[in-house]
Amino acid sequence: MSATSTTLHELIDEAVAPVSQFWPMKGYVSHNPIQGLEHLPFDEAFRQAKHLFGADGYLPVEEYRGLYSAGRITECSVDRALKRLGPQTDESVSLGSMTISAADVQRTHMLHGIDPLEPALFDWQF
Repeated sequence: MSATSTTLHELIDEAVAPVSQFWPMKGYVSHNPIQGLEHLPFDEAFRQAKHLFGADGYLPVEEYRGLYSAGRITECSVDRALKRLGPQTDESVSLGSMTISAADVQRTHMLHGIDPLEPALFDWQF
C-alpha cells in the first residue's frame, strides 16, 4: 500500500468515525451521537461534533430555561453545573446591605438572562 493510499484510508477512517444522525438530542436514542469521540471530554466531544456536523448537540438556552421553570431541571443540578463550570473567583460587590457575588450574577444570567443596558443609560449628568 502506498503512502498516498494509507493517508487516504486514514482520512476516511477519521471522517466516518463520529457520524451521527441525531442532533440536537431531546430524548433517549439508541445510538451514541458522539460515537468515535468518546476519548474526548464530554464538552469537547460536543464541540468537535458541532464542527464536524454543523449541528449543535445542546438545546438552545431558552429551552433549558423553560425546563428549569417547569421543574425538569432542579436547583441541585444548577448548583452542580455552576460548581463545575462557574466563575473561578470569589469577587463580590456590595450595594447597601446586599452583597452580589460573581456566582450570583452567573446564576441569574444562566437561569433568566441579563439584557445589556442601553448606552444612553450611561449618559449621567450631575
